[in-house]
Amino acid sequence: MYKSIVFDLGGVMVDFAPRAYLVDRICNAEIEEQVYDLTFGSEEWKQLDAGLVSRFDGNQAMLRNAKAAGREFEVQGVLDDWLHILRPRRRMQELVRRLNRGKDFPHEIGLFLGYPAEDVSGFIRHGARCAKCVGTWKVYGDEESARKKFALYQKCTRLYCEAYRKHNNLDRLLVRTHGS
Repeated sequence: MYKSIVFDLGGVMVDFAPRAYLVDRICNAEIEEQVYDLTFGSEEWKQLDAGLVSRFDGNQAMLRNAKAAGREFEVQGVLDDWLHILRPRRRMQELVRRLNRGKDFPHEIGLFLGYPAEDVSGFIRHGARCAKCVGTWKVYGDEESARKKFALYQKCTRLYCEAYRKHNNLDRLLVRTHGS
């Protein structure tokens, strides 16, 4: 059972650099471009990102196209290994080290999670006191904007929970939201 799901909106925690991954993996510019077009740059990949097809169906379609292009071996390797390109960002690694030390909780983690800087600094200054409202985080700045974001997060959580209950497959719910 999953207790927490973190939405990495905007690539805050991990880098997604498929072209750099292909350079490391293939070392041939022409083949790298072909494999990119057959995988990360393909319509099937976009459908996977949008949750419109299952991982299995998307992979099968990419492999059919790769076979027709004579690149089935390379594309199969990418499909088997692509999750390894999701590398934690350096600042995130430092934050994890600080969390593991277990002394003080680094409140600036809110910045990594997309909390407004005004609210993060307000919490550091005031602790848990004097917040204008409380939702996903304590609000010290723009209350109206924060309440809208809280409602959006609640809706997103509800929809993802419903979809998970329906499909019982987390892979179908994963969507990359930043450019590659």
